[in-house]
Amino acid sequence: MCVAFILTGKLATILTRIALFLTRKCAIDQSQPKLSGSYVSRLNGWFKASCFVQPPTPFSFGNESRVDSQLRGEGVDNWDLAISKQTNISEQVKLNFEIEFLNAFNRVQFSPPSLTLGGTPALGVASGTQLNNPREIQFSARLIF
Repeated sequence: MCVAFILTGKLATILTRIALFLTRKCAIDQSQPKLSGSYVSRLNGWFKASCFVQPPTPFSFGNESRVDSQLRGEGVDNWDLAISKQTNISEQVKLNFEIEFLNAFNRVQFSPPSLTLGGTPALGVASGTQLNNPREIQFSARLIF
């Protein structure tokens, strides 16, 4: 049995403490997420945070939409595998052996990058906290009589 759980990344909503919407000062293609390299190499700069600034006056609207369709967090890619074998020992006694691999390919999934301008950690920086468990292997044997 194989169970896979795969999702695309969530759309990013960049927040600020005072303004409702930020001002984007870079062209859209300059602030897209870095598509090259592993997630680990992008922990300190998921996107170009310098492209987003507070609007000039407090409580004013900037030109950035609430949800930016160009910025996405990392998706989920989790595979669980199970292999089982049932052996008949006698007519009424059976032995069931099973092995399960949770997160079989050991794909690390870190927390999403910070989306708050002026927050901690800085905008576009992921904390590096691992959200999923590392690979787990579980063996079981069941005697059915």
